[in-house]
Amino acid sequence: MGTAWAYVDWQDRVEVDAGSVTDPAAARSTAPSASASPSSSSEPAEEPVSLWLGDGYTTGYACPTADRLGWECVVEAAEGVGFVAGDPGERLADRLAAIADSGVEPDVVVVDAGRNDVRLVDGPNLRAAMDTYLDALRETFPDAGLVQVVPWTLAQEGPLTGDLAGIVTEVVEDHDGYAVDPVAAGWAGTGRTDQPDLRSEEGGASPAGNDYVARRLADTLRRLDLTA
Repeated sequence: MGTAWAYVDWQDRVEVDAGSVTDPAAARSTAPSASASPSSSSEPAEEPVSLWLGDGYTTGYACPTADRLGWECVVEAAEGVGFVAGDPGERLADRLAAIADSGVEPDVVVVDAGRNDVRLVDGPNLRAAMDTYLDALRETFPDAGLVQVVPWTLAQEGPLTGDLAGIVTEVVEDHDGYAVDPVAAGWAGTGRTDQPDLRSEEGGASPAGNDYVARRLADTLRRLDLTA
């Protein structure tokens, strides 16, 4: 079990997300060339639909991030939810069928989960749980751009040690997605998102904190080939 996570303040219950990016092993399709003929349609282009899945971190920053990117925002997240964490029937895998039945057809799926799981399982078990979930997610939304946020907290003291961040990255790359790591990118964690003005009295992110995360995450996602 993760002694590598002992330094992380897992009592921070916030709504924040992501930074450093690792491209997927199998690259997604390239953007159209500049010489491509513009559409002759007079109808305005529809906004890409983004689906945000995860725990309490996700709820505060998801739609502000989507707004900055010009995406529609659908949030399906709840406090304490994870790949293995959560009450029976409320885990990520348990919630997927209802999300599919809702009729949402996302162009982009962002998963911010795992921070609750590392208190319960070791690296191999986290890998197995993620792999099972992302298999089902890809089957449900096979054409959507996919991002997995590497677990982190507001007061995390540096990048994850051990192989946990590597496991998260490898699994999402195996599913043709991108891993985004906010602490490794240098804009989250101690000295960044643990500042008083970015944290609420309850220990989560303040409105200013969510705005900060949304700005930095949007800058990251904008560079990825997610909606082509």
